[in-house]
Amino acid sequence: WGDVFDEGYTTPVLYQTSVFQPSGFAMAARGYIKGLTDNKVRVCYNYLKGTNEEEPDSDDEIINSICEDHGDFHMPQVIWGQAPYFNKNSGDYKIGHCEFEGEVPPDSWVKECNRMDELWVPTNWDREKFRKAGVSVPIYTIPQGIDKNYFHSEIAPMNFEIEQNYKFISNGAWDPRKNFPNLIKSFKMEFSAHEDVALVIKTMN
Repeated sequence: WGDVFDEGYTTPVLYQTSVFQPSGFAMAARGYIKGLTDNKVRVCYNYLKGTNEEEPDSDDEIINSICEDHGDFHMPQVIWGQAPYFNKNSGDYKIGHCEFEGEVPPDSWVKECNRMDELWVPTNWDREKFRKAGVSVPIYTIPQGIDKNYFHSEIAPMNFEIEQNYKFISNGAWDPRKNFPNLIKSFKMEFSAHEDVALVIKTMN
């Protein structure tokens, strides 16, 4: 049945990213790969930050199965990662897929985006700021969906042994782009120690 199954797939692409990590970025990558596959795109996969053998399996068996097909480096390529990684795109048609948390992407990002044939971003805000910064190639908004099996109202809330009733929660890697030092400074400037409020940072690295 394999040949019959494969006949339904067209438009092969080589999708380069990372899928194994327990991060929002890798979760989005897994969602994009499944979404393309569900829409009858033959997705081949390459680990962006090393060799395919260096990347551990994810905890998603469907993704692991899809990612066994590595395609070739001349088919159209999508790189889902920070724009400096776009220099690894060797496809006959190059698609850069990225997001940027700040309001103005760095010049180095703009240069790499303009090396692509087109750019995918997850929000209209990203599209507008990349265009304003000087990205001249076509830019398409590809929204990130919500996995209702993972995010739903019946999931128990996070519990903290914190006496304050009002809590701000920030979730992300301890990375310069996340700017946690200024978040902490801003919180301390806004609130005094006796106020019924806490800042909770859930992070890694």
